[in-house]
Amino acid sequence: MNHHDRRNSRSSSNNTSASNPPETNHPHNHNQNHNESSLYLTSFLFALLGIGSLLPWNAFLSSASYFESRLCSSPRKLISQNFEAIFGFVYNFSAVFALLVMIVWTTRKNNKKKNS
Repeated sequence: MNHHDRRNSRSSSNNTSASNPPETNHPHNHNQNHNESSLYLTSFLFALLGIGSLLPWNAFLSSASYFESRLCSSPRKLISQNFEAIFGFVYNFSAVFALLVMIVWTTRKNNKKKNS
């Protein structure tokens, strides 16, 4: 890069900054900052939801043999032979049902706000 090119690159960068001032007071920056903070909050809540649902499940899986020895004293062969599958089905069904209830409740609440 020669002396002439450096001078042109500096003047073009100075012209760009002079013609386009920093957008600190631009009205759309507030919405962008709000959207970014909302995105972080949403990501945090999804992570918390994942931890809250997977932590008990992993705690059960890591100690399944203990639960089988303690809780499979049922005289019914079906329950004692399929204890882990039954527990998994009940756990996941209740988690999906609770999630469905929250979705329906939130949807109805938002529809009431829109109609008011």
